[in-house]
Amino acid sequence: MRTKRENRPGRKSRSCLSPEILVLSSKFDISVDYVIARLLEQGTQYLRLNSEDLSTWRLELDPLSTTLRGQKEEIEFYITPQELRSVYFRRPVYLREYGVPFPTDAQHERIQWASFYRNLMVFDHCLWVNCPASTYVAEHKAVQLQKAQQVGFEVPWSRVVNHLHDGILDLENDQVVAVKGLDTVLVRSATEELFGYTSLMPMSDLTGESLQQAPFILQQALDAKIDIRVTVVAEEIFAVAILKNGKPVHGDWRREKNTLSYKPITLPVEIQTKCRRLTKRLGLTFAAIDLALCDGKYFFLEVNPTGEWAWLVDCAHLPIDVSLASCLARG
Repeated sequence: MRTKRENRPGRKSRSCLSPEILVLSSKFDISVDYVIARLLEQGTQYLRLNSEDLSTWRLELDPLSTTLRGQKEEIEFYITPQELRSVYFRRPVYLREYGVPFPTDAQHERIQWASFYRNLMVFDHCLWVNCPASTYVAEHKAVQLQKAQQVGFEVPWSRVVNHLHDGILDLENDQVVAVKGLDTVLVRSATEELFGYTSLMPMSDLTGESLQQAPFILQQALDAKIDIRVTVVAEEIFAVAILKNGKPVHGDWRREKNTLSYKPITLPVEIQTKCRRLTKRLGLTFAAIDLALCDGKYFFLEVNPTGEWAWLVDCAHLPIDVSLASCLARG
């Protein structure tokens, strides 16, 4: 990293880091480790601030001069608009506790540090991958579906509901539909963790007053589809077809993620264009987009602004890490 020497009366001289890239992440995020490795190879100057370690720093954000100082032990950094090219933000915006009880002090600390991350948006002169404000909007599934249709994607019919009135969409009781959470479904207790996948079921199975307790997405079920994961980094497109023993996967492929193969494919030019347009429409630089190829049409399913991708570097040999590191270095 670029450094400058500071000699202060009565204090030991230390190097002050002036990073060109700021990485906001978790120390457990393997995807970020991949990007950091590429930045090191490029010799690009960066600083990584992990959410778990923020309280170990003495930090000072000046929103008027747009500077950020930090110091701990013999490490010190000073970030200015003149030096900073980009910020890699790898955290969900909404703070989800998932039912795990935290002491009141811990709740307060988590909320304030999450807000600190978001307040770094004062560095609005540089590239964000992705900006927290845009990430927040893009995390909402109804918004995703609307924007996808606006850029020209085929979108399965979808409803956000907490009840099923008579004749909804003229569906028959034996018609199979897709049911998914409006937000990530992850429930933890002291002994187990439950994750909610997309379920395919006949309409007749959706009964009972319990449906009214929380909204969910009722969506057209796509039969005989091929799942496609598209990773967008600025203008670059990386796409894979997701298969099991060379065949399409029935239902939610995430249930069998470790037993599947990921075949790199080249999407039609018009579908690549729609992926780029959707990413830009949502204000993103990076996006993980799920598509389904059904009856010769590419249907949009959802987009994740902080989606995982590292497994595709290993399983499909896609240079997503190289692309992200280059994008951040360009700023």
